[in-house]
Amino acid sequence: MRTLVKRFRWGPATVTGMALGYGIFVRADERGNRCLLIHELAHCAQSEQMGFRPFLEQYVHECLTAGYPDGRLEAEAKQIARDFI
Repeated sequence: MRTLVKRFRWGPATVTGMALGYGIFVRADERGNRCLLIHELAHCAQSEQMGFRPFLEQYVHECLTAGYPDGRLEAEAKQIARDFI
């Protein structure tokens, strides 16, 4: 995770939301963002379908190889959020 934070400059100012297992963390100024919540719920569903560790490994792998936000899991979550809204 440190590598991702450093490489992609992730941090409180740039990350609006994050799903870890069934936990969804949303920055306070984004709490009313339905699209973001649906996006993070999609990641929860991916994690449930794949298993937490395989999901996390795949997500990190995609971030490091395809680049964030160009991985398949991220694209799928974005599409789900777009389709829902």
